[in-house]
Amino acid sequence: MRPGIEDDFARSCYAAPDRIVVATALSDLEYLVPQAVAHAEAAHAELVFLHAIAPDAPPAQATYYNPLKADRDARLTLEVLSRHIRARGIACSTAVRHGQPAEVVEDFLRERPAGRLMIGRQASREENAGRLGSAATQIMLQTPIPVCALPAGVEERGNAKQPGGRAEAGAWQGRGDGPRAILYPVGENGAQPEGIRFALDVAQYFHAEVILLQISREGAYRAEPKTISCSAGLWPRMRRIHGTDASVTALLEAVRETGAGMILTEAPPSLTGSTTVPATLAELVAHAPCPVLTFPVLPWTQSHPELQVLSATHSTVPAAASAEAR
Repeated sequence: MRPGIEDDFARSCYAAPDRIVVATALSDLEYLVPQAVAHAEAAHAELVFLHAIAPDAPPAQATYYNPLKADRDARLTLEVLSRHIRARGIACSTAVRHGQPAEVVEDFLRERPAGRLMIGRQASREENAGRLGSAATQIMLQTPIPVCALPAGVEERGNAKQPGGRAEAGAWQGRGDGPRAILYPVGENGAQPEGIRFALDVAQYFHAEVILLQISREGAYRAEPKTISCSAGLWPRMRRIHGTDASVTALLEAVRETGAGMILTEAPPSLTGSTTVPATLAELVAHAPCPVLTFPVLPWTQSHPELQVLSATHSTVPAAASAEAR
């Protein structure tokens, strides 16, 4: 067996996972479900909807809500949903657990390994769109598998057209389709080879283009990315653009200019080397008009013995350094 074949296999499983876990607050199902179905159809994956009932949390807005029977009502709501999804030919199951959301998600992933976790940026459309919840931030920074954070309202933008007829930037192309372009912002040192391979694998399943945005200081030497070869010639198209501003405003402008329907970023992001204060993961996710898919680059000091983490993607940055995104 050649060295690294386990990592290659794990990366492919992350790009086209066999199981996708969707962590839901129930009130966010309206915008989570269409996009979760799109991911499942692209990867031919099983969906698992997971709801955590925190002891100190306000009651969830379940369809059949009874404050004295929150567990039963949550299970009933998810079971009705799963039957509709199974009717579309997608394997779907549900789980309701008690505890803090971040802890419930971590325990559940140890129990039932998955290749992707999907979460809502907001519990409902009415919540503050400029802030990412603490639980969501913790989950994105500590989960050793790709996490896709979804903003409310993406579905409405999916049918919006600009005067020229192109879909609005950040939009998904309809209810059941995925992004047509994936923006991958990286710092001055460029993307990690594993990150590029993961981006290309994800783009292949979504039939999308990868746009590598390399952000560096003015006049800095910009090294060419390492060549990723494939004898079968199956890689989707990838092009590279340059920038000098790693702020949230600049990254969102790049989304609009490129028409990207998804942002792929390392977690925590490596956007250093620009002339501005780089965006943190929480800021980027909180303001992005499209899904943000994270590629885990976890510090060695963080232990996940029962979860497959790509060995080539570990960061040498101490775990405390990632707290800037909180």
